[in-house]
Amino acid sequence: ADDVIGTLARIAEERGHAVTIVSGDLDCLQLVTESVEAMVPRRGITDTFMYGPDQVRQRYGFEPAQLIDFKALRGDTSDNIPGVPGVGDKTAAKLVQDFGSVEAILERVEELPEGRLKNNLKEHAD
Repeated sequence: ADDVIGTLARIAEERGHAVTIVSGDLDCLQLVTESVEAMVPRRGITDTFMYGPDQVRQRYGFEPAQLIDFKALRGDTSDNIPGVPGVGDKTAAKLVQDFGSVEAILERVEELPEGRLKNNLKEHAD
């Protein structure tokens, strides 16, 4: 369903439409742009929060499209993404903020100080 929502949101955006995605799954935040917003329920259907790019940046400290990199590093059991051992929310967010993407982290992994994080990134590059 995530792929269908993403595809439909992009098509609508390309055609000049404003899009609101309503979902309880925060994965949808990676689709947020200036034209695509996400309404996420907090409690029930009457208490919701609207995410635009600024709200995603404020919550995570990086761009909505970088959420996929964050998730790849941190892992997500609900989506069967193992992540990198020892990398939690704070470390994943800092790496994305500092390097921009998983690809950039792996290209520049030698810049990281020696230790468990560097070793785990190298060992779990797949």
